[in-house]
Formats: sequence, structure tokens, C-alpha cells
Amino acid sequence: DSSLDLHENIGDANDTVAIVLNDNAGDALLDIGTVSMIFGTIDGNSGTAGAGSSTIDANAALTVEDSIGSSNVVEALEIGDTTTLKGAVNNITATTFTADDILNISGAAAQTLTSTITATNEQGELNIVNATHLVTIAGTVGAEAARLKEIDIADNATTKFSNANVEDLRNPRNTE
Repeated sequence: DSSLDLHENIGDANDTVAIVLNDNAGDALLDIGTVSMIFGTIDGNSGTAGAGSSTIDANAALTVEDSIGSSNVVEALEIGDTTTLKGAVNNITATTFTADDILNISGAAAQTLTSTITATNEQGELNIVNATHLVTIAGTVGAEAARLKEIDIADNATTKFSNANVEDLRNPRNTE
């Protein structure tokens, strides 16, 4: 297993690749320990994934200026503090709120998040902040026992939920 505990910013505005989480032989964990910004991409393993998993654990505020999983999927993003994704392509197998915090989708171009998004005990807030370009949430958002507390969409934003449960969006707490 490999673990990197991040306590500083990585890269600068000119970087294109910042981190590759290689899980061939075991787990690869990027643990965000203090407020951090990553300017390049975060990618998973190229080729067939190994016995381990690739995980980003945002225990402190994290901003990713570029994409996550743009070349190779990252298996898990755990939201334990405010996390802001600014990249055009965020290819993550599963995004889970581990605390009652915020996931901001806030880019300067069209954005796609291909991830299931779940929470425990109705925690977590999904904020679509990108009001000038299409944001596509291609994965399932919530489930019967894993609902998000709140979804906020900026005024004038165009957002497409490809796998939303329409009944849950109409009646998020099933109070009928």
C-alpha cells in the first residue's frame, strides 16, 4: 500500500499532470491533511487496476484546478471537507460524503462528473457553481439509504443529471 498525506499545494498553473495513484500491488491513498490546491490532474492507474484501490480522502479543504481521472479513472473520492472540482472531466467511480460538507462543481468550461454520489445519514451538499457552461452529472446521485442532504444549482446554470431518480428529486425526504 502507498499513502501520501498532502499538506501543501502541488504544482502551478502551468502543470498538466500532478499525481498518479498507482494501485497495481496495493491501495494508493492521497490523504488531504491541510487546506490544499492541486493544479494538475489526478489520475488512477493505467491499464488494468491491480488488487488495490485508488482513493482521494479530502479530510481538509481541497481544490483541484484540473481534472480527476481524465486519463485513467480514480476509484474513490471521500468528501470530509469542502472539495472544489474545476476540471472538465472528473472520472471517479464513487464519491462519498464522509462528513456533512460540500462538493462544489466550479469550472470555467463545460464539466462532467461520472461518479455515483452518496452520503451517510443525509449528509453532504452538492453545489453546481458553474453558471456559464453545461455541467453533466453522469452517475447516480443518492440512493434510498444514502441520500444527499442538499443539491444547490446556481442561477442560470445548465445542469444535466443523467441518472437521477426523478421521484427522489421531487420529494427528497420521501415525506408523502
